[in-house]
Amino acid sequence: MKKFKFNLEKVLEVRQIEEELAQNRLFQARQRAEEIEKQLTRLEDLQKGLYSFLRGEKELSVAENIQARNYMYINRRKIAETEESFLSQEREVARCREDFLDRRRKREVLEKLKEKEFKRYHRKLLYKEQKELDEIGQRAGDLQRV
Repeated sequence: MKKFKFNLEKVLEVRQIEEELAQNRLFQARQRAEEIEKQLTRLEDLQKGLYSFLRGEKELSVAENIQARNYMYINRRKIAETEESFLSQEREVARCREDFLDRRRKREVLEKLKEKEFKRYHRKLLYKEQKELDEIGQRAGDLQRV
């Protein structure tokens, strides 16, 4: 009997490659989200430091006070932009995760089909072998009777 050959092997290989690529995109999206989150944490820490500086014991001149408040305003705007960027990146991570899971399911479906076909092939192979053994046994029995 011929060696087992899965007709959709090339499709399965493509699905595996697509899954790996989707997994890489998910990993990169997660890394980017982590970078943005770290940047957001740094900006928030800076903002807290500015608040502490303004409430500090040292008296500031009017110009220093205005300059510090302007810097706080700019920093708050950066925080808002970074938060929006982080939320956008989290949506991208979710989209990449869904894409990865979808591609994984497609690959698994083909692998299950391959497994079923192999089991069917194996059963046929065992059936043929058993049939041959039965014929050999029957011939041996016929020769003993003669």
